[in-house]
Amino acid sequence: MKRSTLLALSGSTLLSAALPRLAGASTPIRVGCGPDEDFAEGYYATDMGFFQQAGLDPAITQMNSGAALSAATVSGSLDVATTNMGSIITAHARNIPLQIVGPEAIYSNRELSAALVVDKNSSIRSAADLTGKTVAVSTLNTLFHTSVRNWIDRNGGNSYEVQYVEMPLSAHVPALQAGRIDASALVEPWLSQGKAEVRVLGDPYASVASRFYISCWVASTGWIAQNPATIRTFVDVMKTTAKWANANPKLIAPILSKYLGVARSVIEAVPRTQMGLTLDPALVQPIINLLYRYKLIPELFGARDLFANVPP
Repeated sequence: MKRSTLLALSGSTLLSAALPRLAGASTPIRVGCGPDEDFAEGYYATDMGFFQQAGLDPAITQMNSGAALSAATVSGSLDVATTNMGSIITAHARNIPLQIVGPEAIYSNRELSAALVVDKNSSIRSAADLTGKTVAVSTLNTLFHTSVRNWIDRNGGNSYEVQYVEMPLSAHVPALQAGRIDASALVEPWLSQGKAEVRVLGDPYASVASRFYISCWVASTGWIAQNPATIRTFVDVMKTTAKWANANPKLIAPILSKYLGVARSVIEAVPRTQMGLTLDPALVQPIINLLYRYKLIPELFGARDLFANVPP
């Protein structure tokens, strides 16, 4: 066994030893995870045994969008789920009974993990050049789509004079090359895979803030109230998982490959995502402000309104 792997495993043992364990038999918990690294902590916790060591018996369900994961949590088919920040903010604005119980992935402008790109031979050089053009996004009115609009407006363009179309991320680069779209809101791993065919126009997320939460863990207010010990243990497990993931970036690829069905070489070529340890309203408020600016929520509110009161 490699020394680096042995050290990582030793570190995981020390982390799991610090986890408080629920009394009695293992407690079932239905956990919703997503299709990429920003929504993957649940896979790490399962694979490394952190859930089991804390007395939780996880049933993992993978869904393809934050909206679907949020809806499943509200309906009661999931106990806790990861979701994107846009979904939980708009849910709160609509009085849907969901609250954040813990952070997950953090965006940092130190690494380019998502970008607005054009074909490498495109004449588009600036935000102003996008006037009258077509930009592809994976889903309309999400945090990333709204960040694209914000980047355009802050860099001399007019986002209201751009046409936005939904398109699967796998189709973006071929559509650019064929001239069916003029620009693409692209994320990893498609960004790295298409780097020979595209040119980066800008980093939309950087127009929002230098750092903020991309994703988080949510549960319904009713389930939180009825399961205080379980939710407290879950939060502790995720904190342990985040520490492990941040300390062992080289061990992430095989786990993601296993659960997502993506080649390990593809995952290894992508910069690793930092996972949050504690909830910080300063890493949420810029997103609330952004969604209000573009009329996706009716009024402003403080980020702490989203946070559950998880018992100690």
